[in-house]
Amino acid sequence: MKSAIFRRAAALIAAVITLSATSVPVISQEAPDTRSARIPRVVVSGREYDGQIRFVDGVTFVRLREFSERLGGNVSWNSTSQTARVRSTSLDMTAKIGDAYLTANGRKLWSAERIFIENGRTYVPLRSIGTAFGFGTSWNSASFSATMTRYRDAVEGYSSDDLYWLSRIIHAEARGESMQGKLAVGSVVMNRVKSAGFPGTVYGVIFDRNGGVQFTPVANGEIYKTPDADSIEAAKRCLDGERVSSTILFFINADIAESFWISANRRYVMTIGNHDFYA
Repeated sequence: MKSAIFRRAAALIAAVITLSATSVPVISQEAPDTRSARIPRVVVSGREYDGQIRFVDGVTFVRLREFSERLGGNVSWNSTSQTARVRSTSLDMTAKIGDAYLTANGRKLWSAERIFIENGRTYVPLRSIGTAFGFGTSWNSASFSATMTRYRDAVEGYSSDDLYWLSRIIHAEARGESMQGKLAVGSVVMNRVKSAGFPGTVYGVIFDRNGGVQFTPVANGEIYKTPDADSIEAAKRCLDGERVSSTILFFINADIAESFWISANRRYVMTIGNHDFYA
C-alpha cells in the first residue's frame, strides 16, 4: 500500500511540472459569463438566420424557443426544474439550464459550453440543437459563419452495439465512482477508438488483446454485468463527444494494480477517485 502511495505522489509531482507547460482540456464546471460583441452569421438550409444569436467563448448560441418553433417544434417550460422541452413529430428534446448537453431522442448532445438563460430566454448551442433537428453544422472561421444543412428529420439513436459495450465497461471499471470518474473511463475508450494505435471501434478497443487483455473486466467476466443508470448516461455522453480529457489513453488503480508498466512508461494526467489516468 505504501509503495502505491509513493508511486502516486511521484506521479503527481511529475504532473505538476508537465501541466505547467501543457493545458489539459477538462470540462468546465462554471456556466459561461462572458458574451462576445461579434455575432456570427448563421445560414440554415441556404437562408440567413435572423433570430437572436450569442457568441460565448467560441461557441454560437441561439434562443431555444425561437429556433425550435421556426422548425416546427412545440416548446414548453418547467420553471421548477428550469427545463425546456421541445416536441415535434420526430423529436423529443429537453434542455436544462446549466447542463452542458441537450437530451434528444434519448441521446446526450454535448457542447463545450453550458445552456444559459438571459433576460428570461433560454440559449442553447447552435451545433447541438442543429444535430437534434437533423442538421449538420460546418464552421468557417474566415467568414465567421456557420452553415447548417439538413440530413434527416431529427437525430437518430446510437449504435446499439456501441452503447451496449461502452456502458458495460464503464460500469465494470468505475462502479461506485463519481460521474466524472465514469466519464473519464469512457473518455479513455473513445480516445483509443480515434487513436491510430488501437482498434477503430468501441468493441474492438474493449476486447483488444494486443500485448495482453487491455481491461481486467474482460478477463474476469465483469464486462457482462448489467450497467447502472449512471454508467449508461456516461456512455451516452461520451458517444456524443463529451471528454474529461482528450489525451488520456490508459488508467490504473495503483492500490490494486499488479503491473505498473503504465505509470512507468506513460505521462500522468490526472487522478479521479481510485484511478490514475495517463496519456
